Amino acid sequence: MRFEGDEISAAWDDSRRVTPGSLFAALDGPVKRGEDFIPEAVSRGAAIVVLSIASEPAARARFPNVKFVGVDDPRSVFRKVVADLYGRVSDKVRS
Repeated sequence: MRFEGDEISAAWDDSRRVTPGSLFAALDGPVKRGEDFIPEAVSRGAAIVVLSIASEPAARARFPNVKFVGVDDPRSVFRKVVADLYGRVSDKVRS
């Protein structure tokens, strides 16, 4: 799948699962900030990192060779990417 002009092989919000060529979504959880996991995702080969607009400048400065996409709602963008990449569950479920 192509995202922002680049081919991605998978999409993850868990940095431990990132493989080379993946998209990593830096999503905040109830306790941890998604940006805290960017170093691990980058070291595992993330091709693109989706994160909040506010966090983008610092991430770009720290990892200048990684493509960052800053958005208002990273969770919403991640949901769309996952649906496009893997298909919508509702399309696969029969009633």
